[in-house]
Amino acid sequence: MSSYSRINVLLLSAIVAFGVLFGLVANVSADVNDTSLPLIDQYGGATETVVISGTTVFVGVGSRVMAYDVSDIANPVLLGRSGILLAEVTKLALTNNALFALAGNDVTIFSPHVQIGLNQLGQYTAPGQTARDISAEGSTLYVAEVGSSSLLDDSGGIRIVDVSNPASPSQVGHFDPTTATDGYEGFSSVAANNAYLYATSTNGLVKYVTIDATDPVNPVVVSEPAFSAFPPSITNDYLYLASEFNGDAFVGVYSLANPAGTFLNGIGETFFNFNTLHAEDDLLFISSQVSNITIYDVSEPMTPVQKINNYQPTGTFNRPVDFARNGNTLVSALASEGFQLIDITDPSNPAEQPSISTATKSSYLAAKDNYLFSGNSDKHYVTVFDTSLSTPLQPIAEIPQVAVANLRVEGDFLYGGYYNLNIYDATDPTNITHLSTFDKPDLTVNYIEPAGNLVWLISRAVPTPELVAVDVSNPLTPTERGSIATSGFGWDVAIDTTTDRAYLGTTSGLYVYDISAPTPVEITHIPVITPTVN
Repeated sequence: MSSYSRINVLLLSAIVAFGVLFGLVANVSADVNDTSLPLIDQYGGATETVVISGTTVFVGVGSRVMAYDVSDIANPVLLGRSGILLAEVTKLALTNNALFALAGNDVTIFSPHVQIGLNQLGQYTAPGQTARDISAEGSTLYVAEVGSSSLLDDSGGIRIVDVSNPASPSQVGHFDPTTATDGYEGFSSVAANNAYLYATSTNGLVKYVTIDATDPVNPVVVSEPAFSAFPPSITNDYLYLASEFNGDAFVGVYSLANPAGTFLNGIGETFFNFNTLHAEDDLLFISSQVSNITIYDVSEPMTPVQKINNYQPTGTFNRPVDFARNGNTLVSALASEGFQLIDITDPSNPAEQPSISTATKSSYLAAKDNYLFSGNSDKHYVTVFDTSLSTPLQPIAEIPQVAVANLRVEGDFLYGGYYNLNIYDATDPTNITHLSTFDKPDLTVNYIEPAGNLVWLISRAVPTPELVAVDVSNPLTPTERGSIATSGFGWDVAIDTTTDRAYLGTTSGLYVYDISAPTPVEITHIPVITPTVN
């Protein structure tokens, strides 16, 4: 965008914003049905759920399902991805014949055998208010729903769906939560084992209930323990359940020889701010805000043995929100950080493998030719995408450990920073090289605007915000050319090099500066309009 265009947009934006705010501009509207800008591609999103089949890992990434080959755990390869679903993928479930993805109230059914892309087989839409969880075994799908607080309808409960023909799923039963002793509003989770359902409710304290669904037309409650609980995990006819007590989580082990569940023992540790647990064969994985990842050997369920406590892979910030395991490979879903592969050949000494970033938050964007740079201000990295569309949109490079408050590309250089200004050689976007860093006391970069041999920084330093000009004629040794304290915090700046003018939008209004000399000089100030109340 040219200097004049930037200046016009800045001025027009201020005028329209003030006018709309104070009723000076009428009939400002947008046609939300305008399809003149069709969506071409999409990448990224939170990774809340993960499952694994053999050497194929399936992860929910925003509104897509993505499949990776992890036969070489050190070098995962993207096999394919689904189309864009109608909502964020919040839960995956897997059987031998199908992969189920819950997104909103839709459960999309895919083939678990990935060749090129994911082959969609069918879809089921839960008729209730909000679907929260799914579980599947054999040819039956179970969908947990949150219902109406009025308890006057059947919008909540658990839907029992026959998926023997994935192209035409058919509901064959429904557990109405109002028929239970406590009159549940609905369910936030469900886990199935031999047609018995182990679910957590959503009314008041999250309670745990066992439902016999062997007759899908007439599911009935068989057990309602008097405690609140988190979603359970089942393996080898043992159920692992975290119950809440005074803000901590106590993990109990139950035998399902009696489907109602027989308590055997408890894990000898409580978990503050519990996240999730997952049991698979002889190992139990627990995540909490304090202990991150704890692993237990549960080959003898009566006597669980802790193998490691508070394990956190290097470079990860988030605690896992879901786990999946196959043999010696553990996969942990890290929400906004993507997912992590971990070699658990020796569970007491896990070996971390690649962390797959799913570029969940694009705080700032910059473009150069057919490349897009996406900065994540929360997790301090910049991801590079190839946008030529010769292949599906996916990351091709990453710049780690970069605090990002803004990103700009000018010529062959990428500028980014937060507490300082970082300069990168972006001649080859697939191989970004850091050249130098500019810093000064109390610098807090809120906006970056390159203009010729200068890079202008809006610093929101407290107590004195500034507009700073940095000379980058030699990108290896950037130096300060001049600065001026600003009244109010700056949001945007446009530079007109033909007239040596800088236009700065702040919380105190619009400022115009003469920038012909090293130190900018204020020319005029258009203050924020203050409405008058009669």
